[in-house]
Amino acid sequence: MRNFFSKLGMATLICLSFIISEKTAVVVNDMDELMTEIKDKADSYYVGGVDAVIDDTGMVPGLYGKRVNVKKSYSEMKKIGFFCDKYLVYDDVEPNVSLKDNYDKVIISGNRLKNMVSLMFNVSSSDDIGAILDVLNREDVKATFFVDGNWFESNNELTLSLIKEGHTVGNLAYGMNYQKAEYVWMNNIFRTLGKQKINYCYDTGNVDDLKACALQMSYTVRPSIVVGSNPMMEIKKQIKAGSLISLDVNEKVNSELGLIVSYIKSRGYRLDNLTNHLSEKNSN
Repeated sequence: MRNFFSKLGMATLICLSFIISEKTAVVVNDMDELMTEIKDKADSYYVGGVDAVIDDTGMVPGLYGKRVNVKKSYSEMKKIGFFCDKYLVYDDVEPNVSLKDNYDKVIISGNRLKNMVSLMFNVSSSDDIGAILDVLNREDVKATFFVDGNWFESNNELTLSLIKEGHTVGNLAYGMNYQKAEYVWMNNIFRTLGKQKINYCYDTGNVDDLKACALQMSYTVRPSIVVGSNPMMEIKKQIKAGSLISLDVNEKVNSELGLIVSYIKSRGYRLDNLTNHLSEKNSN
């Protein structure tokens, strides 16, 4: 019995020693000049969230802000021994109004503060997207492909490879009818086999379609630029930060896409898929 209490006492002493050491380390860290400097400067790096803009039916994404995580920043900077803002670690600051849970609204633009633009290609029937992919790969650009059910049936592997390569795949269902079970079938494949976390519908202007997409937790998107017979000229006249550009797959688009991408880049806009463009998370 004496041996038992002796071991119990030793275990208790070890635990107390660990707790005391941990608390001592916290006190020492708090008194450290580097920790003090991080605490003093943390507020100057704070960025508040930007609320999403939502009206009766349309919305524009907000943006997460950021605040310095003092403890994690200290751990990183302790490795180099001095304050350097490149080693600051941030936590997200959510906006008060967000896209989250607002699936019953139509996204009409990206947030202009991100200075981004998205190309959205409508793919149906027997469309061949090979020339488009050649340009996107050459220019290192990620885009969004809204695919029709009939095209998807014949191009399952290509559709999934688009997601794997960093593009976003949108859902045109069959004839843009989102009230049929086939739409849900396509959505489930994008999510389960394609591992695409966020899915998108194309705005038809039909309230019942919007509700059907909302039930599937898919965002509905309305392009801000719908390209017609003169892609390059139409984009030049209308483009701005946050533009969602809808293009059909045809010879005119194939021949001008390289020029379009170069022009958009020359304007200082970043080209990316819908998922990254519409994300409210900051990049830090």
